[in-house]
Amino acid sequence: MKSPFLFLLFAVYGGVAVPPDSPEVAGADCEGKCGDVNIKFPFGMGQDHCFLDEWFEIVCINGTTPRLKKLDLEVTETSLREGSSYSLFDGEDGTPTDAIVVKSPIIYSDCMWWKTSNWTINLTGTPFFFSTSNWFVAVGCPYLAVLATPDLGAVDCNTQCSNDSRMEIGNCDGINCCRTNMPYDSRDGSSSQAFEFDLKSWRGDQLLEHDCRYVFLAHDDWLMQTSRLDVDLRVRKMQFVPLSLDWYLDEAAIVKLGMNITSGYSSSDLQPYSCVQRAPNRIIKTNYYSCSCNGGYNKGNAYLKQCDGKISQFLP
Repeated sequence: MKSPFLFLLFAVYGGVAVPPDSPEVAGADCEGKCGDVNIKFPFGMGQDHCFLDEWFEIVCINGTTPRLKKLDLEVTETSLREGSSYSLFDGEDGTPTDAIVVKSPIIYSDCMWWKTSNWTINLTGTPFFFSTSNWFVAVGCPYLAVLATPDLGAVDCNTQCSNDSRMEIGNCDGINCCRTNMPYDSRDGSSSQAFEFDLKSWRGDQLLEHDCRYVFLAHDDWLMQTSRLDVDLRVRKMQFVPLSLDWYLDEAAIVKLGMNITSGYSSSDLQPYSCVQRAPNRIIKTNYYSCSCNGGYNKGNAYLKQCDGKISQFLP
């Protein structure tokens, strides 16, 4: 049976102040860290000028747990193009994208240790969409797992049973578990903003009762880091896994920030940053933008027009 769409409504206070010269935050009075997570503009905490708009506001629960206030999702990383490699990647069309990593719930069905859940995600109307660096993973057997989107069709994978309860999630090839890429339209760069799950048994039309099975979306790097994963002891006892969300700015945001639009990203150190316009696609109906420090700089935050560490100054 298909699960109904459940909209994610995304809650926080506290944090750690950062030095005035930090290139990651919008001002000396803006908090730049919550727990172990660095908060990079356009995300921010505290005063209104510390974050771009309500979608990028983060609150810090008990001084340790950052959450996107509007979407009520726990944040584990905010990355810009020049940031860490964990959540940073170029889009399928080669255009650099920015990402935020959040905790995504594992969806369990008929498992003794967790209540059956029908959690689905819908980011429609937000500046966020699911990164193509995520995988759809299904564990349990034997069944067909389907991830359907309203705009980009569906993907699926199927599992067969084995007596070996240990499996390599990173190489999940259909024995007890399977994985597949997120839906993506290579023609215009569209990535999904909504999905729902469906599970179908290979034993007939209905799944057998008490056949524990679960599905989740997770970032590729996390899957690779947990390739020797004992499913019985690890994932089955987890509630969340890391999920990467891409984000974009609309024209109003670019105007608000006073950014200059450029024709493309540059490897030159003559201009500190570039902001590139991307054409509308099936998901995003208007022009949208992403910015980055150019190749001649090795750190900074383009959204603050603060690109530092000019690489050429270290060359002979």
